[in-house]
Amino acid sequence: MPISNDFSQRLYPKLPDIAAHFGTPFHLYDEEGIRETGRQLQQAFSKVESFREYYAVKALPNPSILRIMADMGF
Repeated sequence: MPISNDFSQRLYPKLPDIAAHFGTPFHLYDEEGIRETGRQLQQAFSKVESFREYYAVKALPNPSILRIMADMGF
């Protein structure tokens, strides 16, 4: 997924400090972006009664991401 303008504006000013603190390489996830994309997906299929989104744990088994997805009902 490409980086959103909102995320880049929040991230880029802080990126040097984040890299200094954690070292590189590291993975950084945008919770606001993940939740917004999830809401858009839910809204797009809201009229399909039998629709159910399943999250592919194998694709990204990060416990923090799993909590976000479970919180959203995926």
